[in-house]
Amino acid sequence: MKKSRICHKQNNDFLDALHSCLTSGLSVWFDGIPFTGDRLPDSLLLKEDAEWEGTFLKDERGTLRGISFTDIKLR
Repeated sequence: MKKSRICHKQNNDFLDALHSCLTSGLSVWFDGIPFTGDRLPDSLLLKEDAEWEGTFLKDERGTLRGISFTDIKLR
């Protein structure tokens, strides 16, 4: 199965979407670190100049389990 990728710059809508993911039971990862709703706004990983590339995390059945992001400016 081809991996789906998404890109996004950090802003309030992005944070709202991440909180919605966490509230629905999905996991959210940044550079290999799992995050919770309490840690998202204060994270240094969510700096203004970051450009995130995300990959949807799915189990072997294809069920969405979360989203994993990497800052593409740090590559």
